[in-house]
Amino acid sequence: MACRFPGAKNYQEFWNNLVQGINSIQEIPPERWDIDEYYSPIIDEPNKSISKWCGLLDNIDQFDNRFFSISPREAKHKDPQQRLLLEETWHCVEDAGVSLKTLQDNKTAVYVGVMTGDYQILHTAPGVVIDSYAALGNVDSILANHLSYQFGLSGESISVNAACASSLVALHHAKVVLQSGDSDYAIVAGVNLNIQPWKYISFSKSRMLSPNGQCKTFDFEANGYVPGDGVGVLLLQPLEKAQSARNHIYGIIKGAAVNHGGQTLSITAPSVEAQRDVILAAYKDAQMNPETVTYVEAHGTGTSLGDPIEVEALTQAFQEYTNARHFCQIGSVKTNIGHLEATAGIAGVIKVLLMMRHRQIPPTLNLKTLNPIINFADSPFKVATSLSDWHSHLPLRASVSSFGFGGVNSHTLLESFSPDLPTKVPEDSGHLFILSAKSPKAFKNTLSEWQNFVDSKDYEKYQIEDICATVMTNRGQFIYRYGGYVTTKDELKAFLQKPLPLIAKPDTHKWCLYVGELMWDNFAEVQPLLEPEPLIKKQLNTLQQCLSTLEVSSEIKDGFFSTAWPPSFKPLYSFMMDYAYIETLIEVGFAPSLITGEKTGLWVSLTKSGMMTLSDTLAVLSHQKNVEQLELARPVVPFLDPVTHHIHLPYHFDEDYLNFIIDDYRIATAHLHHFVEQARLLKDSQLTFKRYLEEWGLILRQHTSLELDSMLYNDRLIQSVEEKYRKEQVLLMLIIKSSLRQLDQKWDLTRQKRITEPKFQELLELVIDGVMPKETVVELFMGGEIPDMAGYALLLNQRQEHLDTSKPYEFLKKHNQDIPVFTNLSQWLSKAMASESTKPALPHVSYLAFGKSSQPTSFDHSIPQAHTSKPDVFQNTLLQLWLKGIDIKWDLLYPEGTFNKVPLPTYGFDRASFWLTKADKAALTQQKRASELSNQELLAPVSKAAMPLEELRNTESRKRLDLAIKAVTASHQPPANDLAIQQIVTNDTNDVYFYKPTWVSQPLPHQEPNFSRRCAIVFRVANHLALSQ
Repeated sequence: MACRFPGAKNYQEFWNNLVQGINSIQEIPPERWDIDEYYSPIIDEPNKSISKWCGLLDNIDQFDNRFFSISPREAKHKDPQQRLLLEETWHCVEDAGVSLKTLQDNKTAVYVGVMTGDYQILHTAPGVVIDSYAALGNVDSILANHLSYQFGLSGESISVNAACASSLVALHHAKVVLQSGDSDYAIVAGVNLNIQPWKYISFSKSRMLSPNGQCKTFDFEANGYVPGDGVGVLLLQPLEKAQSARNHIYGIIKGAAVNHGGQTLSITAPSVEAQRDVILAAYKDAQMNPETVTYVEAHGTGTSLGDPIEVEALTQAFQEYTNARHFCQIGSVKTNIGHLEATAGIAGVIKVLLMMRHRQIPPTLNLKTLNPIINFADSPFKVATSLSDWHSHLPLRASVSSFGFGGVNSHTLLESFSPDLPTKVPEDSGHLFILSAKSPKAFKNTLSEWQNFVDSKDYEKYQIEDICATVMTNRGQFIYRYGGYVTTKDELKAFLQKPLPLIAKPDTHKWCLYVGELMWDNFAEVQPLLEPEPLIKKQLNTLQQCLSTLEVSSEIKDGFFSTAWPPSFKPLYSFMMDYAYIETLIEVGFAPSLITGEKTGLWVSLTKSGMMTLSDTLAVLSHQKNVEQLELARPVVPFLDPVTHHIHLPYHFDEDYLNFIIDDYRIATAHLHHFVEQARLLKDSQLTFKRYLEEWGLILRQHTSLELDSMLYNDRLIQSVEEKYRKEQVLLMLIIKSSLRQLDQKWDLTRQKRITEPKFQELLELVIDGVMPKETVVELFMGGEIPDMAGYALLLNQRQEHLDTSKPYEFLKKHNQDIPVFTNLSQWLSKAMASESTKPALPHVSYLAFGKSSQPTSFDHSIPQAHTSKPDVFQNTLLQLWLKGIDIKWDLLYPEGTFNKVPLPTYGFDRASFWLTKADKAALTQQKRASELSNQELLAPVSKAAMPLEELRNTESRKRLDLAIKAVTASHQPPANDLAIQQIVTNDTNDVYFYKPTWVSQPLPHQEPNFSRRCAIVFRVANHLALSQ
């Protein structure tokens, strides 16, 4: 669970406030609204509120948009309730210890309780320009839908608006869907913010709000409620599954019910009968006797009539089962934080869950004299007026009520959970501890939370394995990383208090696996690694099964476990251990882009590159097959030849293949006409397709004299059967088909193939995969000079890493069957085994060396021979790979159910302010001024904040800008339409406006250009604006 409530940024602070009896109500600050303008103690004064108080959240304008990859522009227009939900849902998932991937791989539903959306009122204020994000950022449905979208969740996604009952009704929906099996998990949330005074004014006139700004629940001076801000999030799962996964469980939902009061004295008037019925329905659902319930978290808004009706309904429901008196305490969190309206129900649930966790009942505040209308004397209830221990001979049981002012009633029954944890024996083995964040500031915030946590009582309760495993399997793997190897909690505490320098994940990073000579002597060296690392043991079992398929003798298979390995089979057993070790690294996430080796390490490197099959390698080393009988395949992973230092690639593109793949096409006129008609229809109506065509059009203009629009509407070209048009027809078909395919891939659409020519399909796939650049396609088909086929082949070889190996590529594969890797394998292998390999200097490549090498100091990380069997070396290797940017599948090392998930400090967001203010109205004034400028037409506003210049230089937009600059400079002539940017107007909101003037062409005098001033240059490339300064 996770929450932000008045005076508390998390549930730990919330609990501390409850037990200390802190009242978190404050006077409304001017950032919300001017109370001098909207407050009056006279209730009938028009457009005035009787209340000027609220349970406030601090810094509701703050949001970590970069964490969620949300642009500043979108963040500013997004309802802060959405922003709060995003951050606290992430905190909830972290607190649960359940990985986001687990929620994504299962069906996870989302239910969000909501009542009002004050922020949208800012969008409708006079003078504010309506943005495209204004509606999507503020409608109720998006509160739930954006959580599902942001976190990739596929279950039901529903925002529930039942006024003040919203979040408890959302909890009821979640319970139902989990019990039906329609979802595996459910996220339940409620959110509420008080940003505008309109609700205060209206509720004041309805006599709902307290003129004193306090909820005086059950007190004779109760005179209304005080609203409050808040967000609460829960993660729900069926109990048996949660226990099986060894999730930490705050409590159990035993029963719940929802109903409506029907027709009462008024729509806001509560009904004793309806409240009693919903309470009884909840007990029936739970199959539970109210006599076993020892606390009730009341709705308790603090109204003179609402509180007596609620207690009367509870009393009637309890007395259906028992006439016992005063055995159940009752209270309301509204006396601490105000009425959180849509979040009120979930706030009550979180309060009760914390009470169960600490086995204490905190006091209800603001109670001096009991309301005489309430008959507590003959009821089962007594008001909790002081902090007390919570005792029961049964599991602790409580109920929570939440009633909406529109007549919806909800009631939920909760029970404490006592885990039956196995007794843990302290182990000597250590564990990795890792932290990461998306920015240095966020990392600092997160680290600070951990430094406080290790001094807490909760830290003392947890095992070091559970802490480390929960963090590794549940937290994200972000760009700024920090970690170490610890064996005790004292070591972890010291480690956190003296942090190492922060390490940033490289943007682009490739790895070369370098397998050196590593000779093990016996099973005793291997055994220490197998028990703590079951993944390595699993790989060895696979190798033993492979030996069985080769029908080797049991003596050879069992020899691996002998105290002394016979010399004739030591290479076999060493290979098996090396292979299992490396295969485990690859299984958990290490993905080398290049493999090489030396001496006996070549057996592993050749096998892992895919040039030799595992079966063949085992057969040679077990003396079942000779080297002369082997045939090497082209590698799956590029292989660096230690003899020639040549890199063997999975495929070899040469001039013969290129000449074959681009030659001898005949496109049927009917097919071409069909696709041209599609392109003509889509290019003006489908913006994505239009952008793909424009990319091709720009390249055509750069490399040829052709115009794509002219080609699309050239009927002679489309209908001709003349040879001179053949290549142009093929190119046009490629352009249209590739653009359609990109469109289909973007939106997961399917399209029947009308052209079944396999060679054309393979050419199309090369273009789609990005192996053959568009520029190369144009030059191959329309280049005037003799094309440099050798150069193009080299280019494709360099780009073949983009090739999707799941596609057939039958001609390419067939062509490569005739290209041998080595002409004499036996001779090459003899040279390779005898030579000492050297590490070539490859740019942007890091080296992981395994085993004994002739150059041990020149690698980024080495796994030395002398210590390979130590478990901490394997763990440290994973740590170093992770710190250098490799995402490790930690869940394979700590499978679910093998450790206890524990609640730990959550992510420390790096927030910035995003808020619509009166200053934004200046945009309209600026727009009016601009429109009055003579001979100018406003094109579009572009927010500078959306992409700072320093970010632009390292983005795809910058690449597009560079492309445009090259196009203009290459043409050496002005734009055809004689357009110019005449004026740039900047206003106080940092918005930049671009104008297209009505401009009369006239010759310019010959003079040297003046580049002494800094200028802003804007290019429109493929419907995108890019800015350079």
